[in-house]
Amino acid sequence: MKKKTQMLLSILWCLAIVGSRILYFFLGEQIATDTYEYFAHAMIQTGQSEIAFGYGPDSVYIEILSLLLRFSGNRIEAAAIFQMILQILWLLLIFISISMILGKLAGVMLSAILAALPRTLESIFVISPENFYLFVFSLILFFLAVIVAFIKKFCRRKKEEKKERQVQPAEMLVQEKSTELEKPEEEVPEEKTENSIITEDGRRVQLLENPLPLPKKHVRKEIHFDIEDFADDFDFKISDGDDFDL
Repeated sequence: MKKKTQMLLSILWCLAIVGSRILYFFLGEQIATDTYEYFAHAMIQTGQSEIAFGYGPDSVYIEILSLLLRFSGNRIEAAAIFQMILQILWLLLIFISISMILGKLAGVMLSAILAALPRTLESIFVISPENFYLFVFSLILFFLAVIVAFIKKFCRRKKEEKKERQVQPAEMLVQEKSTELEKPEEEVPEEKTENSIITEDGRRVQLLENPLPLPKKHVRKEIHFDIEDFADDFDFKISDGDDFDL
């Protein structure tokens, strides 16, 4: 349940970032400006028959912008939309990356601060590679966050396996002890020899010889009655002349 709640809050925050950029773009009443002449360079690059990639991040940004203008025409508003999309992407990537490394709260706080900066909002309407740089940086940060998350998961799994290996012998020992306690104690018979005795704890005790004369050992005897005819009738007939008075 907790994971579902966190996932729902993360989705709502991502939608808030996207919605705030779109609302600012359409309701900001600002005009895109080519202060640093990147749009002009992209228009020149668009007019060439072949795509010539230069060196450095600025050249890559101009080439990407020129490819976009080949489909949208020489409209600076298309470049501003491209800026807005780049800003949305790097804000989302920073939120996801920081959440994976430091937790959801840190990701929300950092992305909220970056999204609320006036400089961030104004960069949508200024045609410059600033948002492109931040997008590349956030992409690298995302890959690093994936690696860190994988390492943390691997270490957590190893720790759990080590803990299980430590718990299992202890559980087996407890079970053995409980089994031994449940078993009734067997009486160890005392082993006797002629002049010694072995006690329950395994000690042999030497007995002293009795100096006094002892009676003879008892010999078992059986008595049989040699009676062939045994009358089992114990009723005696009494005659009329019997006198029992003494």
